[in-house]
Amino acid sequence: MKTKTELIELYKLYISLSCTGKTIYRYTRIIELFFNTTNDPYNATYGQVLKFVSGFKSISAKKQAQGALMHFYKGVIPKPGLIVRLPKIKSAQALPEILSEKEIALVLSNISNLKHKAIISTIYFNALRISEVINLHINHINGSNRTLHIKFSKGAKSRIIPFSKDLHELLRSYYKKYRPKAYLFEGQAKPRYNASSIRKILQRALDKSNISRKITPHCLRHSRATHLLSNGMDIKLLSEFLGHSKLETTERYIHLKTSDLMEAIMLADNRISSKIAA
Repeated sequence: MKTKTELIELYKLYISLSCTGKTIYRYTRIIELFFNTTNDPYNATYGQVLKFVSGFKSISAKKQAQGALMHFYKGVIPKPGLIVRLPKIKSAQALPEILSEKEIALVLSNISNLKHKAIISTIYFNALRISEVINLHINHINGSNRTLHIKFSKGAKSRIIPFSKDLHELLRSYYKKYRPKAYLFEGQAKPRYNASSIRKILQRALDKSNISRKITPHCLRHSRATHLLSNGMDIKLLSEFLGHSKLETTERYIHLKTSDLMEAIMLADNRISSKIAA
């Protein structure tokens, strides 16, 4: 039998095949905490696993703990019977606030710094997660066909997405002025920009735009997806654009504003009425 230290190292290797940096750290830390509750992980019982997972306070923490243990008892110490018996933890899908297309234009117009505008524009127009934009490398951009290669995505998924001519020109202007060396968006004293600084940039622009709702960088991703769907983009293509592995994720993630839904219903009813009248 392997020691706990050896099991941890093997676990890191296993999850590195499907997870990225922060997830690897969190999951490994969870397994280390689990080891503190059991002297023999080889013979851990179903009750011990349930008690450990239930000990976390939030739903998200419980789901992370369960995910970490399911990986462990699948790829390190195979116990399929234990994995199958673990219940699925469900949580309410809270959708973030969205900005209208006019509000997006207003926010961008209130960002005067070229680098800051390039960051927020890249997030919105490409519907990127904040982790994706800060991990963008210069060589992830293909200027000849205007595509981004998103390599450091959630769940270690990669995707290639096109971007607009206007964003291309903005990024060209940014590059000529700042000349980043490795990461597309570098920090002042660090090789890449950090998430908290991006949140501050957005908040300042929201304040200048007199938008008081709680808007985060992730809301920009959600807003872009909603705008594309509202303007006729096929949901399957949208799912690919967002990097979702399942179409159901996109369907849960996107919701149309009531006004859009009402307009669509009224238009359909008018068409139905004209056919009946004829």
